Amino acid sequence: MWFLPGSHLAPVLPHRHMNDDPAVAVLELVDDIDTSAAVPAPLPAGGISFHHPRTLHYAGPNTTDRPRRAWANEYQSAPIMLDVPANRPWVIEGRKAMAKGLVAPRA
Repeated sequence: MWFLPGSHLAPVLPHRHMNDDPAVAVLELVDDIDTSAAVPAPLPAGGISFHHPRTLHYAGPNTTDRPRRAWANEYQSAPIMLDVPANRPWVIEGRKAMAKGLVAPRA
């Protein structure tokens, strides 16, 4: 796993569903970014990482013949209403795909 230090302080960058398919629950950045400052944080199989939800991170491709599974948990304080709602179309696309039964709901 690689992390980009300080990225949690920046605004949320535009994302898209992998392969532009909202039925895929994997997100990637729309634009390329400079990852030269990224630092590795090796994780063994079954390892765990706790990080700020805005921290840019990357795990690299799965080069095995076995599926790679991930379990994402989010913890937050009470939501704060924004004066201007966040523009995050990837969230809406994912919700629509879930409503159509294309994506299994997260537990």
